[in-house]
Amino acid sequence: MKLPITAALLAASFAAAGEAPFSYPLRPTDVIGVADSTVGTMITPEGYLFTGWGEFVFLVGSPPRPVDQRLRRLVDGYLPAVEYDVEDNGIVFTFTAFAATLDGKPTSNPINFVRVRAVNPTSRARHSNLAAGIRHIHTNDPRVAWRYRFRRPVAPDASVPYEKLPYEVRYYMDGEEFNPRWRYRAGRDWLERDGRALLMFAPGGETKVESEIQPTTLAGTVRYEFKLAPGAGREFVFKMPTRPVRTDSAEFARVRAAEYSAVYDRPMNAWRALLNSGLSISGGEKKVEDTFRASLAYCY
Repeated sequence: MKLPITAALLAASFAAAGEAPFSYPLRPTDVIGVADSTVGTMITPEGYLFTGWGEFVFLVGSPPRPVDQRLRRLVDGYLPAVEYDVEDNGIVFTFTAFAATLDGKPTSNPINFVRVRAVNPTSRARHSNLAAGIRHIHTNDPRVAWRYRFRRPVAPDASVPYEKLPYEVRYYMDGEEFNPRWRYRAGRDWLERDGRALLMFAPGGETKVESEIQPTTLAGTVRYEFKLAPGAGREFVFKMPTRPVRTDSAEFARVRAAEYSAVYDRPMNAWRALLNSGLSISGGEKKVEDTFRASLAYCY
């Protein structure tokens, strides 16, 4: 996966896990993906996942409000797994997102895993909601639609010399154009669009599907309402294939069965080995060393 280094990556790599990093950018972006893959998933300025086939949005609170967290960190300070925290009614939500292929091959479909841990650190019981939904894009305004997102889909014109292409189309990004005739349906633990699964989630949530959609519509959502005793926590796991998978396929069954904890260590260990296998620098400042190693991930 060859993508440019983003300001958010540098800012996030300056913080050890659990700390809120300082960040200059007002609208930072990050990318998660698999080494040598041709596709990746953008972490938007708000903290959502944007693949080009859809945008995975999170909401918390009652009534649910969209998450908007620009301060993020990387696991271990440099690995391409993004973490951030938000708070509602005293409950702290920690989001962790990473990508992996289930067979370990870079040519396979990367699956985005998101774990949300809700913890009540207060001295009394607290209520909250966690919701997640899929939309196509964040705005209908073409003047700003791609200001903080990679334009998707896009393919350079092969007949035009690269140096003469407009800057905004000097790359290839897979994806799907919006179709107002799309139809969404919610299964027991998945959300599909025209027979292709966009999202898998933990059973027990309340699902909702819209029949009339616009590009900005949260066309399908799942919501969890819960109460946590003092010191208690709850965990939610979501899986978003980069490319939607047919619900009648063997791949769909494999993604549904994949467990966050069972998958997590393999790509993280592979990234550690890869990023620590070449040139290293030691200047006595962990932030600088982590930033250097984090930048190498964007060369793959």
